[in-house]
This record gives sequence, C-alpha cells and structure tokens, in this order.
Amino acid sequence: MAQDGRMAVVEHLIRCGHGRWEDDTKMRCRIMWKKPAEWAVEIYDFAKEHGMVGNVFTVYELYAGEETLDTNIHGMEPWLLREALTVLEGEGKAAVIAGETCEEDGVKFLATD
Repeated sequence: MAQDGRMAVVEHLIRCGHGRWEDDTKMRCRIMWKKPAEWAVEIYDFAKEHGMVGNVFTVYELYAGEETLDTNIHGMEPWLLREALTVLEGEGKAAVIAGETCEEDGVKFLATD
C-alpha cells in the first residue's frame, strides 16, 4: 500500500477514536482495538462485580494483579489503562492518585449511586 493509503487508514482510525499519535511528528501511532471509553466501561463493571468500589488499587494491580487474571484487563498496556481511568475520573466513577511512577499511580473506584 502506498504511503498516502497508509496515512488515510491511520487518520481514519484516529478520527474514530481507535488511534493516537505518539507525538507531533506523526511518525508513530498507537492503534487500539477498543476505545479508552469502551475500556472504561469494562474496567468499572469489573470493579463493581469484584467489590472494588470504595477501595484503592495501584495501576499495576489492575493490569498485572491476580484479581484481573483471565480478564481483558490483565496485561493491558499501562498507558491505555491510564487513559481509561482518566475517562472514569471524568465521569466521577474514579479518583486517580498520582504515584512516583505510572505503575505506582493509584485509583479509587467511586460509587455512582
């Protein structure tokens, strides 16, 4: 496929919310099979089903912990998990707590009722 065709595909993915440029040079793009908002729904549903609402967890526990084994969340890229948590924070369903590193960032899932 020609460069113009590849760029058209990437631009379409970005417009649809399934891609993000890594920087302003537009040389590297992150492609996502689910949008951060879709991940946010899945993560919050998981938190509710597993009694995690009202408790604090590290980002690391969510993508690498035993609680998430055998789920789509386990093994998730930390940057994408962080974007999904930002969506939840904007919806008032989570409070993100900055740690020393991304892995040490915490999240408290909030009740919505």
